[in-house]
Amino acid sequence: MSIQKELDRLESLILDSPRLPLGGRTFINEEEALDILDRVRINLPTELAEAEKLLKSRDTILAQARQQANALREQVQAEREQILHAAEREAERYLDEAELTKAVEAQAAQIRTQAAKELENYQHQAEELREKTCAEAERLLTESKAQAQSIQAEADAYADRVLARLEGELDRFLQVVRAGRQQLNKDS
Repeated sequence: MSIQKELDRLESLILDSPRLPLGGRTFINEEEALDILDRVRINLPTELAEAEKLLKSRDTILAQARQQANALREQVQAEREQILHAAEREAERYLDEAELTKAVEAQAAQIRTQAAKELENYQHQAEELREKTCAEAERLLTESKAQAQSIQAEADAYADRVLARLEGELDRFLQVVRAGRQQLNKDS
């Protein structure tokens, strides 16, 4: 049951209620109108709870992004260590040969440089992923807050309009009753 449906029911109750022949006043079933207003009040927390669910999903997305970034960081570190170990093993094989030692050292330096570049690249990618995820989560949070506020504002405005019309109708009805009583008092 949505707030909008209940407000539509309240409007239908007002519009479909019988009218007095003089002045176009409407008789409204007070109990039914109050029942509808109670349902609107009960459902407002439900609508707000849905907005809170969106906020919680944002937290879940952020947690997943952090986990992915940490896993990527660990993977990069493991690959770096593997590359360094491979370079060290390669260098140890050529230590006995003087001419090859220089080539191995150069190759090891190149591998270290490459590993450092790859590590930096992976870290940059992980940071970009984290920033994108945070931006998306913030966007979702902003949208869900705006949507919740919009829904609340629309519900409040609609309820206010309906109640204002109802109040006007009831005021006019009271004026007719007072005028009738005054007329009766004058006649007697």
